[in-house]
Amino acid sequence: MAPFDCLAFDADDTLWHSEDGFQATEAAFCELLAPYVSAGIDIQAALTATERANLHTYGYGVKAFGLSMMEAAITIS
Repeated sequence: MAPFDCLAFDADDTLWHSEDGFQATEAAFCELLAPYVSAGIDIQAALTATERANLHTYGYGVKAFGLSMMEAAITIS
């Protein structure tokens, strides 16, 4: 495997600001579902796994996040 000649990072500051909203929503989602989920289920990990599984279909963004939250809630509750 050849080493990389160049490595670039996209520092889009609009994403930094929206990330706070996603993190707050994820925390509220976990808190909301906690009473309805069996002991030992990691709600945040389940949501992340659902998002990753849906990434090829939904892509990124608020709509994709919302659809993944609904699917995760149904699956783990």
